[in-house]
Amino acid sequence: MTNIAKEYLVQPGRLHDDDTTSLEMRINKAERADGIRYYSPAHSDTGDGFVLVVLNPTQEQWLKKYGKRVLCIDDTFDLTAYKLRLSTVIVVDEWDRALPCAYLLSHRMTQHEVAMLFEEVYAVLPTFDTDYLMSDDTNTFWNGFKTMERGLEEGRFRLREQHKAHELARKKFDDKLECVVAVDKGTWNVFDGDTIHTVRESVCPCDSRFNNHCKRDMCGACSYSLTCDCRYDIKSGVSCAHVHAAVLYASSSRIRLMSTTKTNEHGEACFFIDRIGNAEEERATSPGPLCIGQSKHNQGGMDSESLALNDANTEIGAGSTEVCILDANRDHLQRLDAKAQLKKRDVRTDQASVQLPKYQKDDVPFCSLCFRMQPQDGGESVTVDWIQCCSCENWMHVACLNGSETCPHDETPL
Repeated sequence: MTNIAKEYLVQPGRLHDDDTTSLEMRINKAERADGIRYYSPAHSDTGDGFVLVVLNPTQEQWLKKYGKRVLCIDDTFDLTAYKLRLSTVIVVDEWDRALPCAYLLSHRMTQHEVAMLFEEVYAVLPTFDTDYLMSDDTNTFWNGFKTMERGLEEGRFRLREQHKAHELARKKFDDKLECVVAVDKGTWNVFDGDTIHTVRESVCPCDSRFNNHCKRDMCGACSYSLTCDCRYDIKSGVSCAHVHAAVLYASSSRIRLMSTTKTNEHGEACFFIDRIGNAEEERATSPGPLCIGQSKHNQGGMDSESLALNDANTEIGAGSTEVCILDANRDHLQRLDAKAQLKKRDVRTDQASVQLPKYQKDDVPFCSLCFRMQPQDGGESVTVDWIQCCSCENWMHVACLNGSETCPHDETPL
């Protein structure tokens, strides 16, 4: 069939006798169904430099639907007369069937070519992510996959905008240090033209690992602890240029817990307010009436305990055997080895079997087959025919027997 198709030129994918020309003609047609995402022609007759990435719409849907579970990739070679290697990205559907979702045809199979493949995958599906990647024992595919990964281990949302504001602050106030004035601890006035903006600092509520603190020039500006009254300080996670200027050029007025700045594991400056230490110091220097009353009460308790302890020591020294340092109103202590007052519950080992009440079968007012007083299909007939088995003595409707001449319970002839 292949020879016949070749003889009569009925191969739909082959547009020219020369394979390179045929491929370039298909690329120029730019049909989406072909799925050609990237093409680099060969630099020499050996095929060096040739790279072709194929990802058609059907494969795109497979990758989007099943790529989250696992991604398998491997390559093979010597498939045709050309010295090209073919890598296939495979996903697994809900029935564990392998579905090829991308192809990489290249003369070389290094980290650089594999990265081209996954870059095209991310260009088609920007939100693509997978839980597992399975490849052969070499690190070529893993290194290529890791190269195109963003590699964010910690969240830094809008950090780029934070750095833009930092550069703007340096551009505007680097040669105008007099425009940044420290008013008090944690308060600055920033002169921006004819306008004065006030920057204030409070406790930083950010996590030491997940925050958006500025990383430029050891700035550490935090949009949640440093606020400004300008209209640009409204973006979540981004400080305005006035905040960056106050931190850069008047950092000595920042609020600190200790004399030295505490640095977290990311090299960022963290500042706190020692409110508990201030309260303890203030209470020690100028105690209020409540503190004085509490101190007198505690002193009185200590005096009474001291007197009781002295009396106990005196009795012990005199050889007294009846020493009790508890209050007089307390009941006497019981011996630890006293027997429990609760009696042991009797455990019944023999359980009486429940006996059903005896009854006469002649007293049962319903049929033993349909459990009704009237047969279900008896109609409006006033007369109901009954019959009793002489062996099991059960009563039954004649209509419920459906013409049977034996008892349904024990096959006794009726």
